[in-house]
This record gives sequence, C-alpha cells and structure tokens, in this order.
Amino acid sequence: MGRTSRATLGLLPVVAVLLAVAGIWASVAERRGEAVGQAKAADEAAGQYVSDVATFRAHVIRELVRRRGSHASELRDVLDREIPKYPRLPSPAPPGAEESRSYQSAVAVSRTGLKPFTDLRAQLDAAAQAETFVAGASAALDRSTTALLSSALVFDSTPLEERTLPELRAALADVRRLPVPAKGRPAAQAVDTAITRAIDEIETMVERLDDGKSHSFDLSDEFAAADTQVKNYAIDVDGDVREAVARLRDSA
Repeated sequence: MGRTSRATLGLLPVVAVLLAVAGIWASVAERRGEAVGQAKAADEAAGQYVSDVATFRAHVIRELVRRRGSHASELRDVLDREIPKYPRLPSPAPPGAEESRSYQSAVAVSRTGLKPFTDLRAQLDAAAQAETFVAGASAALDRSTTALLSSALVFDSTPLEERTLPELRAALADVRRLPVPAKGRPAAQAVDTAITRAIDEIETMVERLDDGKSHSFDLSDEFAAADTQVKNYAIDVDGDVREAVARLRDSA
C-alpha cells in the first residue's frame, strides 16, 4: 500500500467524526428552529387571547355604561349574560407554551381577568336585594298611610276593625317578609316602628270608641322620618352601584 493510500485511510476517521459532528449540529439547529417556531406560535396565541379579553372587557363595560341609571337587577342580568362568554385559552396548551413568557402572562389573565366582573356581579346582587327592600318598604308605608287617612274621622270602631287594622297588619307583615341588607336595617327598623305604632294607636282608638270616648294621634313625623330613611338608603345603594361600575371602567 502506497503512502497516499495510507494517508487517505488515516483521514477517514477524521472525516467520519466531522460528519457526525455536522449531523449533531444540524439536528440541534433543527430542534432549536423548531423550538423557536413553537415559542413564536405560543406568543401569537397569547397575543390573540389577550386581545380577545380586551375586546370582551370593552364590550361588557360598554353594555353596563349604556344602561347607566338602570336597576341593579338589570345590570346584574347583563353580567349573567356576558360572563359565560369570557374568552378561554386553548386546551391543551400549544407546544412551546411553557417557554413563552407571553403565554404564561396570558394564563395569569385567564385566571384573574374575570374577577372584577364576578365581584361586580356579587355587588349588584346585593344591590338588587336592596332595591327589592326599598320598593317593598315604600309600598308598605304608602299602604299604611292610605289606611290611616281613610280612617281619619270615624265615630265607631267598625271601619277601624274591618279595614284599617287589617291593612296595617298586612303592611307590617309585608315589611317583615322583605330581605333586608345589613345597611338597610336602620330604614327597615324605622318603617317597622312607624307601622307598629300606627297599629297600637288604632287599637287604642278602637277601645276608647267602644267605651264611648274619643282618641286622636299624629304619626306624620314618624312616617316622614321612615320614608326619608328609605329614600336615603335607596340613594346610597344607587351611588354604590354607579361607583362600582365606574371603578370597573377606569381600572387598568
């Protein structure tokens, strides 16, 4: 074997090693390129998701603001309709999601982005109960006032026993059946006290008329005070709802 042949044979292992190294680098480069491509796709998915959340948020806030001044129950209905439409991340997560910071940020948004809306929904639910109380308490006061005015001048106890007392007792029962939020308890107590006092006075009047005696009373201050408490509570509830919607609108 000549010198040239021996040199050629000596180079073969080197060439083989170089080819193996080249193959490894090609494989690494291919995998790296694949990883970069996956990360880019995950970033794009994250960007689309965050955009969808922003669109959802803007739409819901627009719907709430458009109904400004509506009852809390109506605003709650808006959230009940829209909350189930909150965007969801694809499942399972796309390849490259774990290495994508953008995708991990999108995951955080998916977990916390709905909370402001569910918090507002809970507040609107409480406000809707408060509105139910306000409407019921106002109606009870009106019913009691009408009953008292209808018996402002009587000469025997019959109309008081047959009409006035049943109306007052029914009004009081209506008030005591109402759901009363914690902040509405002073107003509820004022209404309860005013109507209870009216019942007591009418019962006293019945006894005195049956004994041939007269009896008079004036509960205008008590009823006016109760009515004012109910109206002030209604104003507070409305203000709380407006502030809650404004905070959602102005939050980042």
